[in-house]
Amino acid sequence: MKKFVFIFLFFALKVFAQNTPDELMDTGNEYFAKGNPQKAAEYYTQYINVFKDSSRGYTARGNAYLLLRDFKSALVDFKMALFLDSNNSRAYSGRGTCYFFIGSITDAVRDLNKSIALDPNAILSYQTLASIYTSEGKFSEALLAADNALRINPNEGESYRIKGTVYYYMNDTSNAIAYLDKAVETAPDNPRMYTTRGAFFKDIGRLDLAMADYDKALQINPENAEALARKGIVFLLQKKYQEAVDYMEKGLKLDPGLEGGIKKYLDEAKSNLKK
Repeated sequence: MKKFVFIFLFFALKVFAQNTPDELMDTGNEYFAKGNPQKAAEYYTQYINVFKDSSRGYTARGNAYLLLRDFKSALVDFKMALFLDSNNSRAYSGRGTCYFFIGSITDAVRDLNKSIALDPNAILSYQTLASIYTSEGKFSEALLAADNALRINPNEGESYRIKGTVYYYMNDTSNAIAYLDKAVETAPDNPRMYTTRGAFFKDIGRLDLAMADYDKALQINPENAEALARKGIVFLLQKKYQEAVDYMEKGLKLDPGLEGGIKKYLDEAKSNLKK
């Protein structure tokens, strides 16, 4: 189950595009902030067609492609952004994240550290480093990176969420709960805070608290694919197989990328329905 948690560790990262007075970029940013990276990418493309030498434009579109899991296109855009401006900290950060997803860990860490060297307040780069170190089991380095992110902004819910996740993987229940609670307190309108804490509650057997967190996430966003899928898994554990299938299939329909994480649970629920 912890592998399933980690699938979602990175996509909460705020790879938001930079603001610009240009109307096309502004519209793209609005769609990005609303969770529609496909539409955002369309506007960023229009912006690039007008401003072909804009490192900012390629960085913005690369970030949208990241959320669409189109890593090949994202990597092309980040490389172009850096060709146009070799001091673009956000492009290094985005390319580093992209390298991680395609399995080039050394390149990922190099780019993220370059981003920080160019901008010591590159909070996203610290957050991504924390996530990468967590995936490698380098928990001391992960906690240090999360602490650096919190030093930059102590009111950033995502940093608390990541730090709580590090403790989660360290099997430190007390600290995991404390930091995940702080994440919810700091960012109460972000469904990601609830889905992560819900996953932790599920793993320690508190299905009631897990379900409450998933319901809260769905109250904020009724089409939150992760919350739907996770709620389906809780229904499976409660032997409510029809509800389990319904929720997992709805989550999968909204985000086909979830298939690798929920397939065995969905198959189990369907198998039990046939008995």
